[in-house]
Amino acid sequence: MVIRFLSVLLVVTLPLVPGTVRAAEAKVRIVFFTPKDVEPPANVPQRMQEIVEYGRTFYGKWMQRWGYEPGNLLPVDQNKDGTPVVYFVKGAETVASGAYDKIGIQGPIREQAIAQYKIPRAGSTWWIFVYGTKLGVSRGYGGYADKKGNGYTLLVWNDVPGKLTPDVPLAGGVADKLNLKGYLHEFGHTMSLPHIGPMNRHRSGMSLMGPNARTYRRARSRTEQKVYLTPAVAALIWKQPQMTGQFEARPRLPKIEVTDFKPVYEAKAKRFVLSGKLKSDLKAHSVVAIDIPEKGPGEYWKKGYSNRLEPNGEFELVVDELLPSSGVVKVVFCFENGVFSGTGKGIGFRHAAEIPYKFVRNRYTIGN
Repeated sequence: MVIRFLSVLLVVTLPLVPGTVRAAEAKVRIVFFTPKDVEPPANVPQRMQEIVEYGRTFYGKWMQRWGYEPGNLLPVDQNKDGTPVVYFVKGAETVASGAYDKIGIQGPIREQAIAQYKIPRAGSTWWIFVYGTKLGVSRGYGGYADKKGNGYTLLVWNDVPGKLTPDVPLAGGVADKLNLKGYLHEFGHTMSLPHIGPMNRHRSGMSLMGPNARTYRRARSRTEQKVYLTPAVAALIWKQPQMTGQFEARPRLPKIEVTDFKPVYEAKAKRFVLSGKLKSDLKAHSVVAIDIPEKGPGEYWKKGYSNRLEPNGEFELVVDELLPSSGVVKVVFCFENGVFSGTGKGIGFRHAAEIPYKFVRNRYTIGN
């Protein structure tokens, strides 16, 4: 059986001839914004250093745990003494104006920072913090090789006392008051990550890309403070600029063909087994799937599954924490240049291969 995963052909906006791709230095740019009548807290540089160190420790620990050797994690702009560069930007309007109270301010803030500090746009990921406004929500957006940079976050800065150390639980103590889980969650979206919930088998608390701490505690455990990175997320981010410090200005999209594809439901084990062989013009290291049931607890609880590919492209992926519902399994392959796709038409799960399944009379069937 041959599955072309929707398309074997692709259109690349800026194609490169194989062998001409050159990696350049990628950077995370920290921008701290305040209205014109608000001064940033004095401890911002110190706190930002704690946040960056915590983030590197967190990502490094879990990526190593799942067999994805850490690279240049969070390649933040640094001063000569090694501390993070914080680009302070002040708006032209006051707090009372309400000009900075809604989503949408991130674009003008980014452009102001670029102009004020002459920051290179290419290869930059924008970690934007806002203080002194009534902004109540955060956002993260992926944009690998986008002309405006490799994605952005828009985050509300919480000025709280206490020292943040890497041994503090991500959803506990000072980290919880800061909403550090939220800071790293939204940063995950700069790498085009979808929401991926915790796996029952891991018993490691909340997942970084799953529900926030408040929601998780209402649903599972009122006292939970632990947060972990799932293996699926580790696979998706391993080769991305925010985890390697390198980027391709015009990354190639892969040609994707899967031969001998076989989706099977094993009734005794209550699991799907997806197997086949990837044929591509780019080297891939992992296969990742997200199970999206029609009926379930919601967007933030979707289960993610991953496995490494064999050198010849063969793969087998087990999907086993199933809910009593029909649904779809979305599949992507993770490539060495940081791209992940299931069709070759674009980056992310919007371009995943879709394997539908049905749940009828307490039994599953999968595939066409």
